[in-house]
Amino acid sequence: MVIFLIVAILFWNYAENRQKKIISEHGRVIARAVWECYAAENWQEYFQLASLAYHYSRVIVTQSNGEKILDLSQSMDDAKSRLLISIGLIPAKTMESKIFWHEEQIGTITITWYNTSIFGLSYGLLVALLIMMALWLFLRNVGAKQELEIRVEERTKDLRKEIAEHRCTEAALQKSEELFRDFVEGTDNLITRVDLLGTICYVNHASNIIFGLSPEACIGLFAFDFIDTRDRKRTEKWFADCLANQVSSASIENRQVSASGVTRDMIWTVNFHYDEQGKGTHINSIARDITEQKRHAQILSTRLRLSEFSISHSASEFLQKFLGEAELLTASEVAVFAFIDPRGQKILKQIWSDKTVERLQVTGNNLFHDKVSAAGDWIDCIREQRPVIRNCHQNPSSGRSRPDGPASQIRELVAPIFHENKIVAVIGMGAKKTDYTDRDIQTLGEIATTAWDIYLRKKAEEEVKQGQSRLIKAQKMEAIGTLAAGIAHDFNNILFPLVGYAEILKGDLPADHHFQRPVNVILNSALRARALVQQILSFSSETTSEVKPIKLQGIVKEALQLLRASIPTTIEISQTIDSKCGVVNADANKFHQIIMNLATNAYHAMEGTCGKLTVKLKQVALGLDSSTKIDLLPGQFARLTVADTGHGIGKEIIDKVFDPYFTTKETGKGTGLGLSIVHGIVKEFGGAIHVESRPGKGTKMQVFIPILESEEMMGFADAAAVPGGTERILLVDDEETIVSMGKELLERLGYQTTVHTESMKALDAFRTAPDMFDLIITDIAMPKISGIQLAQEIKKIKSTVPILLCTGYKDQLSDEKCQAMGIHGYLLKPVIRKELAEAIRKALDSNRFAG
Repeated sequence: MVIFLIVAILFWNYAENRQKKIISEHGRVIARAVWECYAAENWQEYFQLASLAYHYSRVIVTQSNGEKILDLSQSMDDAKSRLLISIGLIPAKTMESKIFWHEEQIGTITITWYNTSIFGLSYGLLVALLIMMALWLFLRNVGAKQELEIRVEERTKDLRKEIAEHRCTEAALQKSEELFRDFVEGTDNLITRVDLLGTICYVNHASNIIFGLSPEACIGLFAFDFIDTRDRKRTEKWFADCLANQVSSASIENRQVSASGVTRDMIWTVNFHYDEQGKGTHINSIARDITEQKRHAQILSTRLRLSEFSISHSASEFLQKFLGEAELLTASEVAVFAFIDPRGQKILKQIWSDKTVERLQVTGNNLFHDKVSAAGDWIDCIREQRPVIRNCHQNPSSGRSRPDGPASQIRELVAPIFHENKIVAVIGMGAKKTDYTDRDIQTLGEIATTAWDIYLRKKAEEEVKQGQSRLIKAQKMEAIGTLAAGIAHDFNNILFPLVGYAEILKGDLPADHHFQRPVNVILNSALRARALVQQILSFSSETTSEVKPIKLQGIVKEALQLLRASIPTTIEISQTIDSKCGVVNADANKFHQIIMNLATNAYHAMEGTCGKLTVKLKQVALGLDSSTKIDLLPGQFARLTVADTGHGIGKEIIDKVFDPYFTTKETGKGTGLGLSIVHGIVKEFGGAIHVESRPGKGTKMQVFIPILESEEMMGFADAAAVPGGTERILLVDDEETIVSMGKELLERLGYQTTVHTESMKALDAFRTAPDMFDLIITDIAMPKISGIQLAQEIKKIKSTVPILLCTGYKDQLSDEKCQAMGIHGYLLKPVIRKELAEAIRKALDSNRFAG
């Protein structure tokens, strides 16, 4: 408002000053007009126009002598202006200005006008004032309304808050009541009120579990009737003493028996209430079930006892101790621990608790081997991989009894033990006086997990002790094996031409020629030397094995026939071969070698005497105790027994019989490799060898090889004529004798043979005429360029040509590597004529069919 007033005053002053300047300008115009031309009509017209322009109402011009020379009047054309003038809102304004000519006053001009601009400003100001007042009033009313609304809203909030607080109070009260009701009715603890006689006045819903009755059914019953008879008298005396001594609060522990006969351990917190005279009124109590707590304490104590027991006892003794503890925790009279074989097909009922042995008159060494499919009640546990409870056994004749062994029990609990997500054993409990429950399963499972972990640790400790002695033997075997491989390689190169030329000579001589016998001696000697090299290579793990499912009966009989021809008749040979002995996974030649070596050792132990050599083959089942002694898992095995009535082996050296080069024979009669080679072969078959001997009582060697479940047996190929051909062969070897013998042998088979003793010359010959050769045979150990490099270069020239590698021993060479290099196969020196002919024919025919 103040700003508007200041603006109005400034504008008013500005308008007056401007009007003064205009009137002065009018005076100068009149002076020039009058005194220069005195054309009255012109300046009169001028003032008429000026009056219209500046809203003059009257213009008076007088001379200095007072004579009027102009008196001009006009009215306002604007009706609004006339109205405002008539009511005095636009005041008249008169201004007089002197007229000078050359600084001499010549007259006066008086002008009267209505300052409409001032009015406009005033009018605008007035309107603005009115608007501002109206706006002020509006804002004031709005502010008052808003203030009122705010006050109303605040009051509303207060009311709402009061209502909410009231509701919260009601909800809290209701929640408190519900909480108390939930606490009393929903808690697992038993809450009761009894009178001074022990009659139940109130009990919460926990009575359904503890007493086995609904709360309504419990009202009026005598609380002491639910106490175990073993604790009732003690509890009644405690109750009476507390009332007599006006005890306000006390605790007691006892056993409660439900209507269904379930016993629970309870701890009671009891509050005794009295009136003003000190007389008891009622008793409130809260009882907590501590059965699980005590069970966990028992389990913890059992675990500690088992852990302490394991320190000084074997794994088998520990399992027997575990079964006794399990009987105590589950109130059972029978307990058995049965291992599941690694293939998951059979149950080995191995260890019984002491109580079971006494009750059922079984021996701890009894072994039962049941197939899972015939495991009676246990089949559900094994197949469904879950614990099984049988509280009402059918008659055993119905076929739902437990596996063979002790008689079926009226009640039985069977639980599996898992290791790496597989069932490894089963625990069977039985003869409990009451039914087994899920709590028994839980208890047995908790201690079984601990027991299995301890058992595995004990087994590992026992295996470490056994492994220490085996490690020493293995280190000796490794050292000898490294040396043997190198010797065997050179020896094979020497034998190759001997075997080859002996076969050539034998074929050239007539059948009745007198040289046939010495040639046969040479050939047999070379073949014996070849077999010796194979033993050395077998010992050093350098030979290939054709391991496949086979039956051992025929091999044992064949070996015994050979033995009978070579062992003097003073030695009796007794054989017992089980025709039902199952199939094993082995190499027939190596198993034959096992029999020959063991029988030869037995013969040497009886040499010069009338002894007896006993050879037996039988399928046997090994349990945990037996298998542990000979480092095997429990299961079915083919057992080869070779026994003699010789001088026996002393205890001080019996652990060394499998060491390389260890022998008790005279110098020149033994190499000391026979038993070490047998040991290596048996290990290769996944078996074990066990020796029993006493000085003067003979020696018994037992070989155990795992029986296969599948009895698929691959037969041996019938002997066939030696194949030949007319193809062209390139033979490469750095030994002149081998090249010469090989060329003659191949040519006798009908092949056109080109030989070279240098790889570069052989490569040049092939590069010059690659189509001149149908097959390449090259030794691996060639100077400058190895046989493998030669084969690769030849393949670059002609990729389709078949190639055979020949070597003195298998050195990092396999069928897979040969196939990856495009090589058709390899031959191990020394190669006999039939093996060489068959390998050549196979390579040529396969290449021809592929082409």
